[in-house]
Amino acid sequence: MTAEVATEKEVSAEKVATKGLKGVVAADSMICDVDGTLGKLIYRGYNIHDLAKHSTFEETAYLLFQGELPSAQQLKAFNSSLVEHRELEPPILDFLKSLPRNTPPMTALRSAISMCGVYDPLAIYFASGWVFRRELADRVGPWRSPDKIFVVPSQDWLFRAWRSGARLQFLPSVGVVIVSAGARAGSYVSRESPEHEFLAQWFRDDPDYREKILEEAAINEAGKYLGSRRYSSLISLLRRALARPVYALLLKAGIHPQSATMMFTYGGRGGFVRYLRKFTGADGRPGPA
Repeated sequence: MTAEVATEKEVSAEKVATKGLKGVVAADSMICDVDGTLGKLIYRGYNIHDLAKHSTFEETAYLLFQGELPSAQQLKAFNSSLVEHRELEPPILDFLKSLPRNTPPMTALRSAISMCGVYDPLAIYFASGWVFRRELADRVGPWRSPDKIFVVPSQDWLFRAWRSGARLQFLPSVGVVIVSAGARAGSYVSRESPEHEFLAQWFRDDPDYREKILEEAAINEAGKYLGSRRYSSLISLLRRALARPVYALLLKAGIHPQSATMMFTYGGRGGFVRYLRKFTGADGRPGPA
């Protein structure tokens, strides 16, 4: 390599690379704002120095979670919740006791916190985007086999959770856009996924494409609602009128309301899941619904 070429490459690299993470935006956040130039750290609009002087740890934690400082009653309830979940599981205590005495405190703390994830009272299941307490999982029980129910196991579990007193709470903003390939015949057979590749390309080309997708989805859902609820056809109105007493009886019997529709459309128990597996090419292979 000649000196001229080497110099040219060094100049080019200098133009592309930046020092450290200078100028790199990791993510947009409503929780905090870091101003390295002025030396400011802002939590939910409050300067961290003001919070350190006038707020307790619990108040600041509530602020980060809820977006506002708590009232006296809210702080009392929050403190009670913290105390309730403060006790460490015996295996974590045994682990801390087993560490050498010269273990750096931060190393011990970091390792113990990693272990706490195993015993975290919240469980997250990515496939359905659910977040719930482990106590609810213990109360409702595991997913039932598709061969024992008419609907898919996830919907059956949600129905049983609802009957146990649990209620859904939706996040105020969307963090994940899920693109399903299950509606395409043979999607489980081929490794190719044109719908994902198409959207990935759009995301790369247009930074605002996520907002456009969500806007279009909201418009489509509103259109479906107006079409099915506000301006329904006479046949649709009659169908719903006839279905309501059937759904009410199923609810009282502890059976998912969609079970009757699934049974008549796809046959006996597990019929819908068998249809999905056949349609996607996954029949004959065990897997989640």
